[in-house]
Amino acid sequence: MKLDRFVRTAIGLIVVLVFVITIAALLFVTESALNVWDRLVSGPRVLLYSYVTVMAALVVAAIWLVFRLVIKRKPDTPKKSATPLSSEEIAKRLREAGRDGVDTKIAQARLQELAGRQEAGSVHLCFFGEISAGKSSLIKALIPEADVKIHAVGGSTVDIRHYQWHNEKGTQILLTDVPGTAGVNADLDTLAEEEARRSQVVLFICDGDLTRGEKKSIEWLLALGKPLVLVMNK
Repeated sequence: MKLDRFVRTAIGLIVVLVFVITIAALLFVTESALNVWDRLVSGPRVLLYSYVTVMAALVVAAIWLVFRLVIKRKPDTPKKSATPLSSEEIAKRLREAGRDGVDTKIAQARLQELAGRQEAGSVHLCFFGEISAGKSSLIKALIPEADVKIHAVGGSTVDIRHYQWHNEKGTQILLTDVPGTAGVNADLDTLAEEEARRSQVVLFICDGDLTRGEKKSIEWLLALGKPLVLVMNK
């Protein structure tokens, strides 16, 4: 009890001391400000105006600095192009890049592949998902006559494989099996992502509850701005 009373007394004395110091500092600052103001008023007007201008600029700068440090700004997002590039503009840029010594063979081959799909009027479906989600097995179930390679060990698909199917109206459906993501080889993830960009519709295959990695993949696929179908397999 005595210790508690001593602590409270000490805190009370500290509060009184801080109050006295604050009042003394305020009086000192006020007296100094009034003295400076009296001298400025009695002096040349140019000095008075210059002093007021400098003080106002310092106040504005301080407010701006506090605003930048305290208030969290939203990250700048890159502006999207208002109109997508046409095939003619893309071909022109590739020709210019080729003249500058850039190897454009891969880009040219991909453009030709996309043009061929467009001329054929086919619908391009990309089966996307992590390894061992059952993408190949699902395609085999949809197209039993297709020569789909299925293995009990996950990650057996290591390249892009296309399978064609025609619906009742005669429309050609191109089913693309891509390597599973989240595997050891990061290059296979890149290969699958590139094919997802070229497709018209992406089917995200998962074998159960979504994992954190699958959630990130779905967010990335949605950012592509194309139809996305979530397939709960197994």
